[in-house]
Amino acid sequence: MVGKVIGGLVAALVCTALVPAVALAQPAPAAQAAQPGKPYFDLYDAMIGGMDLAAMADIAADSIFDGLVRKDPALAAKAKAQPQLRDKFRATARPYLRVWLERSSTVKRSQIAQKLATKLTPAEASEFAEFYGSPLGQKVLKAVTRNLSLDASTNATLAGKPTQSGSRARTADERATMNGAMTELLPSLTPAEQAQMLKYGRSKSFPKLPLISEAFQQTAEPTFDEISTAEEREGFKKALSGLFAEALASGSSASN
Repeated sequence: MVGKVIGGLVAALVCTALVPAVALAQPAPAAQAAQPGKPYFDLYDAMIGGMDLAAMADIAADSIFDGLVRKDPALAAKAKAQPQLRDKFRATARPYLRVWLERSSTVKRSQIAQKLATKLTPAEASEFAEFYGSPLGQKVLKAVTRNLSLDASTNATLAGKPTQSGSRARTADERATMNGAMTELLPSLTPAEQAQMLKYGRSKSFPKLPLISEAFQQTAEPTFDEISTAEEREGFKKALSGLFAEALASGSSASN
């Protein structure tokens, strides 16, 4: 069972992990369409640059492992008996996921810039890019990274519901991510940062913040084949299948 689902899980979760859930208010009217230019690429680069892809790879690995454990009772028993198994899985998956996350962000760069150009004016894109490139904006994005939730997408993928994984489940994950990020972020803001946030909240571009998240959601995710090589996929499946086979073959006493 493990070998069959690993590929599909990685494809869904790697793509899901790259959606920065930074805006969940009611959508605002779209701006007049514009051709993608430097402001839109600057905005995308500022946002992706603020995300810790290494931490996101670990979160994706943990989500895959936890999802498989929820799906497979035998694996769940072994994971309980062998607490170190989750860390072993993360260490094995981390190098692959880190590379695939970076490739996915590169594949989507031009596509998302095009979407942003249909929703924001160049001036608005530049203002958002300036904020997300600032120390406060980077702090916001780091909080999002640390609180990234993939549980709903994992469950939908394991249940064989890829369309749900790409829409309702991803929205649920975004809400969980933002709740966690804001819970962490708000108490940590200095008075100066609070003042900066209030000023930013009064800006003319702020009501269009949800359109950034909308642009990410409306962009087709790259396929697993687009972000990985056949050799990488085979190595990944072999390494993880071997890890699970060893765990399942061992006695329940092998917890140390």
